[in-house]
Amino acid sequence: MSKSYRLIASDMDGTLLNDAHRMSEKTKKVLCDLMYKHGVHFLFATGRHCLAVEDTRTEFIAYIQDYLKEENLESSPLAKETLFYLVSFNGGRVHTPNGKLIIEHNIDNDIVTDIYRRYCVPNTAKRADSKPGDKEVVYTSAYTTDVWFMTANYYPGNELEQKFGARPFFVPYPKDGQSPEEVTKDLNAQEKELYKHKNNLGTQSVFDWFPTEKVGKLCLRCDSIDLLHKFERELNEKYGDRVSVAFSSNHCLDVTQGGISKANAIQEVIDVIQSGAPAGHAPIKLSEVVSFGDSMNDKEMLAVAGMGYLMANAQPRLKEELKDNATCQVTKLTNDEDGVATILSELFSL
Repeated sequence: MSKSYRLIASDMDGTLLNDAHRMSEKTKKVLCDLMYKHGVHFLFATGRHCLAVEDTRTEFIAYIQDYLKEENLESSPLAKETLFYLVSFNGGRVHTPNGKLIIEHNIDNDIVTDIYRRYCVPNTAKRADSKPGDKEVVYTSAYTTDVWFMTANYYPGNELEQKFGARPFFVPYPKDGQSPEEVTKDLNAQEKELYKHKNNLGTQSVFDWFPTEKVGKLCLRCDSIDLLHKFERELNEKYGDRVSVAFSSNHCLDVTQGGISKANAIQEVIDVIQSGAPAGHAPIKLSEVVSFGDSMNDKEMLAVAGMGYLMANAQPRLKEELKDNATCQVTKLTNDEDGVATILSELFSL
């Protein structure tokens, strides 16, 4: 092993997961070897909602159980340790492998409501003054710990559920003359309960049913990249260090609490690990972290690590902005070619 890395942090979509949005067998095997034979910690670090990490979490845990049995490691000390964590909301939430929430950060309530009014209400078709045939210009998602709110589905059919393994709450908006029963007839029990709690924004739009408190992330999705770049500039100018704004894909602009990023989450998890470590245990240093990513919401995580790997398929802007960083480099392989597993195998001489 060329360097003693003690923690690996990896983005999911476009990085750790293949184009079918799954971890390959090779990737799972490499991660398990590193965790249970080398004692390396691992972080799933994603902008996804934590609900959309559940399928990956349960699949990986099942694989770990089989791995430990096949490798005769079930009774080893490392098998009893918490060796991986799940970072979601770009650092707004962190969970343990068993699903326990241990870290939470939320956007200030006044900023959430201001973003709704300025950027979301004017760009949704779900408002009182919309006309027949109007379509969503911006598809807005709001993330609270337990619910993924969305204005409308931007994927055809059930493609969104197939990708994320979770179904958002597509918040309805009553059409003229619709009764409450008609509006909620297609909602499940949880969604019907949520729909009872209207906020006091008075926007005459679907955002009158969106959360205004304990919102960990807002995501603005739009076909127009130019419009999202305009939003990015304005959000940074208006709110400054009260928000963190980053593209999680070419068409998705994410907003979280100021100072919150995947890099921040790495340090917080390091602190959690150290708090449960025995006396005399040397804390993990950021120079002992290796990270992987492909999008602008990975930038801080890649830059802060001892070594940051940009995927071959990474966004051009990310490559440009980190091209002069001596501790960052671009992989030769993409996410669909086991790029992460290949680099890790080389680093740790597996």
